[in-house]
Amino acid sequence: MKINKFIAAVMALTIVGGSVPFISDIAPDTVITASAADYKELKSGDFTFYVYSDHAELKKYEAKSVKDITIPSEADGQPVTIICNGAFRDNSSITAVIIPDSVVTIEPFAFYNCSSITDVTVGNGVKTVSNYAFYSCNNLVELTLGNSVVEIGEAAFAGCESLTEVTLPATVSLLKENAFSNCSALVACTLSDEITVLPVNAFSGCKSLRGITLPKNLESIEDNAFRECSALKSITIPDSVKTIKPFAFAYCSSLAKAVIGKGLGTIPSYCFYECEKLAEVTIGENVTEIQDSAFSGCSSLTEAALPDKLEILGSSAFMGCSSLTKVTMGNELTTLNDSTFSGCEALTDITLSKKLKTIGNNNFRNCIKLESIAIPDTVSVINDWVFYGSGLKRVELPKSLKTIGTYNLYDCNNLKELVVYNPNLVFKSDLGMDKTVTIFGYADSTAQEYAEEHGNPFVTLTEEPTTTTAATTTTTTSTTTTTSKTTPSTPVTTTSKDTLYGDVNCDGVVDIEDATLLKSYLADAKIKISPQGLINADVYHPGLGLDEVDADFIMKSINGEASIPVMPKTSAPVQPTASFGDINGDDIIDGRDATMLLTYYAKTSTGYKGTLEQFAAEQKGDAVTTAAAKTTVTTTATTTAKTSVTSAPKTTILTFQVTGAGNPVLTTAVKVDDLNNVDDSWQQAALDEWLKNRQ
Repeated sequence: MKINKFIAAVMALTIVGGSVPFISDIAPDTVITASAADYKELKSGDFTFYVYSDHAELKKYEAKSVKDITIPSEADGQPVTIICNGAFRDNSSITAVIIPDSVVTIEPFAFYNCSSITDVTVGNGVKTVSNYAFYSCNNLVELTLGNSVVEIGEAAFAGCESLTEVTLPATVSLLKENAFSNCSALVACTLSDEITVLPVNAFSGCKSLRGITLPKNLESIEDNAFRECSALKSITIPDSVKTIKPFAFAYCSSLAKAVIGKGLGTIPSYCFYECEKLAEVTIGENVTEIQDSAFSGCSSLTEAALPDKLEILGSSAFMGCSSLTKVTMGNELTTLNDSTFSGCEALTDITLSKKLKTIGNNNFRNCIKLESIAIPDTVSVINDWVFYGSGLKRVELPKSLKTIGTYNLYDCNNLKELVVYNPNLVFKSDLGMDKTVTIFGYADSTAQEYAEEHGNPFVTLTEEPTTTTAATTTTTTSTTTTTSKTTPSTPVTTTSKDTLYGDVNCDGVVDIEDATLLKSYLADAKIKISPQGLINADVYHPGLGLDEVDADFIMKSINGEASIPVMPKTSAPVQPTASFGDINGDDIIDGRDATMLLTYYAKTSTGYKGTLEQFAAEQKGDAVTTAAAKTTVTTTATTTAKTSVTSAPKTTILTFQVTGAGNPVLTTAVKVDDLNNVDDSWQQAALDEWLKNRQ
């Protein structure tokens, strides 16, 4: 008997194969000649027993017509404790079997391929259901296991295609490989909390399994444990689990929710591969590594919140997650391996680790909705094809970046701008971007060299200019100063250089590069424009400050749709926030101020020696001496004053205009009889003289 058991064990150990080993021809029972002192062979009806001094073993059952069998609990007065290897193998007539409480062990292949059996009751004495014991009993529907079972062997119930429900007694502590694999009708299984390891292929191919509660003491889930459980809808991995092996939940096509406990440190390769309905994943806070393709093909996943402790993110980890819109990650991650987010077509928002150093090949390839990405200033290497086919509109390469690989920006049809902050960046090869993309970089940099070599527009980045608090263009004469209408939000540097409106990059030409540079400057404080360039850029109502309107008018001027600069037009007196222009000190800038100005000049023509401040004070009847006496009329870079006289029989109307580039800014009319005792003859002469001196 010991030799017979040894042969059976050797046979079991030599069986290897796929997820469910295919068992074909196995050698017939080996006849062992033993001494009478060991056992005696006993035939009882269709049963053959080996009877020992303290127990009996069921060696063979030979009937081919009996359907329902109850195995005897005794043979020749000895308890039947073992059902031997292959005792009922390939019996196609049996439909039901009851195993008595006396039986302790069901040996390998005992009921192998009993194709008609539908109901099995295992007695309360059974502790071990050995390898392949009920393998391929494809009509088995009802399985009742006794309350003493400790071990279920390799493929013990594998291929039982009609089995719908299994409850493992609380005593079960050991499941072996393929224990229930390919039980394609299995809907539910209750596991014992004594189980610490779910073995390789434990439930692989159980395509009807809808839900399962994992043991609270479970420590390890082995390879393919739930692979192709295509009806499984959710899984909660308890905190006790410390290890999961590759493909554990791969191809679970209905899995919608997964909760990964705090005990897990590594999510293995292909763990949730092609779980196409997986929409919600909670990753435990202690996960430090997500291996290759762990979530690849999870096409319903919309958001991935990666734990703060994550240090390694494997190749293709989220590849093909076509619904993924948002990714956040902690700051311990230093490397994005190849193709991590490739094919994430819906991705619009991603926050990268602040310690990231390397971005591998194809990482954001075909992320067609990804319009922007902030690359941390810790990244030193960007490998090949990283942004291939993405939706990026603008890419900024940080100063920390030392090398960028081949065809990174190929087929990025929305890309308009590439900003390079490292003047010595190494371009391994062609980036593959369109020649219309404007490259921003420093003068004499490798970025400029690349732009010139590939025919891309190039805009020079400059140092931060020295600025004044208000953006003003000031031209001073003896009587007139121009200043700003309002305090702008964008500072503009005062300069005495000649102004070429629209020439933002100060290259002497107004073209699309100027408009592009201004838009970039307004969008990003890192973009620099020279002091003169800032003044040149202020084309819409100069002095009002810079905004998108200035850039738009530069473009319109290039297209012949507008002339620049564009000066303000108004028929009403200008009302600055400052007091400049308020000649009479009434806090209002209107025609009365212009009248007082004209009156003052008329007075000076007759010998009046006082200043404008004194004259204004005299007119008010007090000694007003304020900054309002500064004669500030317009906000234009060049100011002219014109006076015309219209005669009537008894009255002369003086019309005073201050204009910029031909556009009226301030207009007022004054009757000569408003002047104190002044007649037409000297008034006309005085105004003519005033005009001559100021044109």
